[in-house]
Amino acid sequence: MMSKKREGQGVAAVAQAKECRRGKLSYAWMVVLLMGMTLTSLSLASGPFDLSLEQEIAIGKQARALILSTHIVHAKASDYLARIGRRLISAGSWDPQFAHTYSFYVVEDPENPEMLNAFCAPGGFICFYRALFEDLLNNYGEDAIAAVLAHEIEHANSHHLAKQIKRDRERGFWAGLAAAVLGGILGGGERSMDIAFSLAEIYTKLQSLKYSRDLEDEADERGIVRLWRAGYDPKAMADVFNYLAHRTGSKPPEYLSTHPPEEERIKRSLQRAEILKQLRPGMTVQDEIKIIREGKKVYLPVGWVHGLTPGMSVEIAGKTFKLSKVYFDRAEVDVKEKDAKNIPDDANAILKEVPTPPHAQPVGVGTVLKVNPEDQTILIDLGAWHGIQEGMNFRIYSWRFEEQAQFKGKTYTVRVARVIAECQVQSVGERESVLKVVSFRNKALEGTPGERYTIADIAPGDEARWSEWLLPKPTGK
Repeated sequence: MMSKKREGQGVAAVAQAKECRRGKLSYAWMVVLLMGMTLTSLSLASGPFDLSLEQEIAIGKQARALILSTHIVHAKASDYLARIGRRLISAGSWDPQFAHTYSFYVVEDPENPEMLNAFCAPGGFICFYRALFEDLLNNYGEDAIAAVLAHEIEHANSHHLAKQIKRDRERGFWAGLAAAVLGGILGGGERSMDIAFSLAEIYTKLQSLKYSRDLEDEADERGIVRLWRAGYDPKAMADVFNYLAHRTGSKPPEYLSTHPPEEERIKRSLQRAEILKQLRPGMTVQDEIKIIREGKKVYLPVGWVHGLTPGMSVEIAGKTFKLSKVYFDRAEVDVKEKDAKNIPDDANAILKEVPTPPHAQPVGVGTVLKVNPEDQTILIDLGAWHGIQEGMNFRIYSWRFEEQAQFKGKTYTVRVARVIAECQVQSVGERESVLKVVSFRNKALEGTPGERYTIADIAPGDEARWSEWLLPKPTGK
């Protein structure tokens, strides 16, 4: 348990780093420090520790305030990043409690403008450093940017920080890491940082490294499905890892790395990409599936990406069994040894219930590609591959509007989205669809008579959002 004196020193260190900008520690580590101090102040004296949703969001807000107050924000790049982010969120499962807290920023550290980094704070504050953003975009294209975002979204969506904290809290990991990083800031110099890292190693005892790597692999695994579902090339995930393996020069000691070895991640990502390329969104598995025998165990060559879940019933050789464990692309059948002997090697398994794959719902957010004023139609980049069908209703949102907002006595200019038109899908192609404008919205507030928008107010790059995919409104808490 960290003493109140140490906790006070930590808060002072954050303020000092902000004010002096000594540049001896990256702001990514500053966020780690901030989280450690915050969690220490929120923690209980003893007993199990569960990080609540409110605490996750509170930590994210503090991290957001720290980063945005010390970094340069690139507004246009951030808008572009947000468009990709909204599309990715709509392309998979997401926690509705987090949906309204997601924010996307391209930033630059004035002290280290060439920093190659991206991270996600709790609550969905996703930060992409300018150098990494430009390098990936110029060399690999938008798919690589989306790959990084998909990975980071899964960290927030799966509440990975809360899971990490619950397991590491008993070892005092966050207090220890905060104290360790604090020692590096206050002491200065490479030797002090080496000592700080050694202290952190004592706290982690290498156990949290394995756990962290498991979470990273889960973010890789689920992120690549989200990436593929949104219409991006799933191979881009491997491209990013390959890029990082060759471009990142200075790294923290291996025991503080939260990522699996890049070679391993590249291999896994390529394997998953090949599996995904054989699927179509919404496609369900066949009624009969040939089993796989590995010693005394029986597997099915399909997994959670196909919609299977633990506990599902399956019939093999006239007997009904349950699925015990489900992995990315295969599932283990709970078969006792005596029953396994009676199952032929070439037996087929019959699923007793129809699985619902995680990508069964249509992608909810697309982009306007072209506007045809003559017949009032709009071409968007979503099609049959994304689950779009004729007759679906869409709304066109434009983020090109600015409003003045008051906060703590200051006036800020903020970018807002407005609904321009209501549309319906007229025709569907493989990856593009044509929308027909049904009606235009009032330029004034909802329900207030006044001038309406026209087709001229819609431009390529605007957002097309499926009407049934609506983010919940903030609770105000």
